[in-house]
Amino acid sequence: MSKVFNGVRTRVLRILVPLQRRSPDERTVDDIDDPNAYSIEDAKLKAEHDKMIRDAEAKKLAERRRIEKLRRSFLDLLRQNDELPENFRLEREVGLLWVRWQGHR
Repeated sequence: MSKVFNGVRTRVLRILVPLQRRSPDERTVDDIDDPNAYSIEDAKLKAEHDKMIRDAEAKKLAERRRIEKLRRSFLDLLRQNDELPENFRLEREVGLLWVRWQGHR
């Protein structure tokens, strides 16, 4: 078969391409039409959110441990102050002011 293209006679070749045959074990997959279905994007977003929550929980736990350490240290200072002779003891308000001052350094 030949055709004329811009005044030039060309030959058209037809090639038969065999169809891909499916084995009986292969199944076709239908598109998911349900808007509430769990998607890969949802899974990634949930994984990111879960990681963010885990990181925040770890940070809060570390902060709680630091506060507990400071609390124990403060109670130890109060105990040491109570063990001193009365004329060497700091009044509680003075001790609290000192602790606040130390915290701002």
